[in-house]
Amino acid sequence: MSVENILLFKDVSEKVQIEARLIQSAKLAAIGEMAAGVAHELNSPLTAILGNVQLLLRETHTEPQRQMLQDVFQCSVRCKKIIQNLLTFSRQEEYQFERLFINDLVEVVLGLIGYQLTVSGICITKRLADEPLAVWGSRHQIEQIIINLLLNARDALHGASSPEIVITTFRQETDDGVYVGMSVRDNGAGIDAEHLPQIFHPFFTTKEQTKGTGLGLSVSLGIAESHGGTLTAESVRGEYSTFTLLLPIYTDEESADESETGASR
Repeated sequence: MSVENILLFKDVSEKVQIEARLIQSAKLAAIGEMAAGVAHELNSPLTAILGNVQLLLRETHTEPQRQMLQDVFQCSVRCKKIIQNLLTFSRQEEYQFERLFINDLVEVVLGLIGYQLTVSGICITKRLADEPLAVWGSRHQIEQIIINLLLNARDALHGASSPEIVITTFRQETDDGVYVGMSVRDNGAGIDAEHLPQIFHPFFTTKEQTKGTGLGLSVSLGIAESHGGTLTAESVRGEYSTFTLLLPIYTDEESADESETGASR
């Protein structure tokens, strides 16, 4: 009887995880469509602003007018970059796999949500690997993992005296192979030891009911595993939390093999 209960529990758990991923996918599709619409609407007027400011800069040689125009230009360029990131985030071909560099993905995500983190008073520290570390995967899905981890870290830092998020990228060799790693560490509330084994379960959350669905980490783990990787957590209550994403490294040799295979078809 106990074996049957275990099998039933496993079956129900798998169904819950699938449902959770479907719900999250539907939400992301709606957000992506909305982001694309907003980005396109903003793109045209912003292009006009940039063009006119550049013309004015050529004709203005007095201060402080020139400095004011320069500020407008720089802010417009930043807005343009955010719009480009939004369009990348919402691309229809988002689930196609391609060679991606982890440092680039981190920078894109920070371009999207970095401002809302810093205005919350959080210090963002980047410790990115010097070498180009590539993975084979879906840009949108891996970016979604990074977004989930950063937003979770932000929530954990609520009320912290000196809130800080440290983002690290690295190469890691294990018995199973070589991986590209990315970790997000915060010095926030931490997670109780009894809750740590449950945080990747669908719908489990330690946040207030209005602030979390309990799907983010479950979906992120599913994405990591579908890419042949893992997502793990380490935490001490009241001190820190560190979430580490490991994805199989994608080498130049693999890229060359694929090119040769494609050429022979």
